[in-house]
Amino acid sequence: MNKLSHKSALPPIRLKLLAAFGSALLVLVVAWVGIAAINRQNETQQRVYHAHEVRFRLRNIYDAVLEAQVGRSSYPVARRDEVADGPAHYARAGPE
Repeated sequence: MNKLSHKSALPPIRLKLLAAFGSALLVLVVAWVGIAAINRQNETQQRVYHAHEVRFRLRNIYDAVLEAQVGRSSYPVARRDEVADGPAHYARAGPE
């Protein structure tokens, strides 16, 4: 009977070792998946930040172009008024 009880004691030890290695492997896999998810979230957040930055800069460029177009289109009108009045206008203007 000693041999029989000795043999029955080995499988629980092997099962405990297998369970220990299995749970350690499971912890490593869960940690790896968690770290991968955090890295993906950080990359996504950086892409979103970059997209907002690009949109902000494009809006500034668009505003500058609009301002330049308005300035360019109003320049000939202002210049024509000066030319139409000519130097005589300034010569006629006296103290008010």
